[in-house]
Amino acid sequence: MPNEAFVSHRIRRLLRRAAEAMEAGRYEELLREALRCVDQAPQIEDGWFMLAQAQASLGYNHDGLERVERAIARFPGHDPLRVQRCKFLYALGRRRECLGEIQALLDKGEPDPWSRNVLAHLLVMLDEVEKALPLQREACAGGNASARNWLNLAISERFCGDFEAAREHLGETLRLDPGNARAWWVLASLRRATEDDNSIAAIESALESTKLTPLNESFLQFARGKELEDLERWDQAFDAVSAAGAARRKSRPYDHARSESLVDTLIEQHDRDFIDSPAAGSDSDEPIFIVGMLRTGTTLVAVSYTHLRAHETKT
Repeated sequence: MPNEAFVSHRIRRLLRRAAEAMEAGRYEELLREALRCVDQAPQIEDGWFMLAQAQASLGYNHDGLERVERAIARFPGHDPLRVQRCKFLYALGRRRECLGEIQALLDKGEPDPWSRNVLAHLLVMLDEVEKALPLQREACAGGNASARNWLNLAISERFCGDFEAAREHLGETLRLDPGNARAWWVLASLRRATEDDNSIAAIESALESTKLTPLNESFLQFARGKELEDLERWDQAFDAVSAAGAARRKSRPYDHARSESLVDTLIEQHDRDFIDSPAAGSDSDEPIFIVGMLRTGTTLVAVSYTHLRAHETKT
């Protein structure tokens, strides 16, 4: 049998490496380290939590849900694991189960800051905006909000059509974290760049980071492409969008079986009862579909429209 002190030191080292990978957004590395953690020390909650985080970020939703449910059975009082379960339920199209689990967590009392942000973001995506925004505003109150807190609030405000507030809070995000790739990407979608007022130099500076992950590179290149397109620098814009697509493919290689499984789940969950159910926030039960080619303004129409069953599709 290995020495207990050595095992403890080895597990602490694994957890530390996993935590560093999670903080940096290196999710493939996080997945490897977290799998080692749960294999060698299944009694440690943090390993299961970080494994769920990796699988959710990489889109391994079916396996992730199965594993996180096993972890919850082992640690029934660990609410962040239940929050991770909500993420998988949402990703798999199981909206009603997701909403029920979110409400059960909120009914327990004040969630921890991380859980509050994730639950609020999920509520926005589930059309429960009125429940979400107070949670996110609370997270940003008091002067100790992180860049992630401000970014989540801004994304929700954009989703609700409050573009002025979203731009203001993206500014707070970038003040705290000037290289925040997702913030630059969202901000680019909320303004039209001009020769006198654009963020291309700042975005290109962020692209020079040696610690940039493929996913963050894709966000920055998409933002850069959007601003170059606004300035009608067509060749540069095309190159930026091409680089963004290449980086996105590196961050999440296409998996045909996973996509097929997701579509099957969506078909199963979005049954006649779902179609016939009334939509929150709208007097009409008729869905609205906004269909168009990429880069033709469908996102702007979708986020500007007040009907909460407006569905955007790019072809």
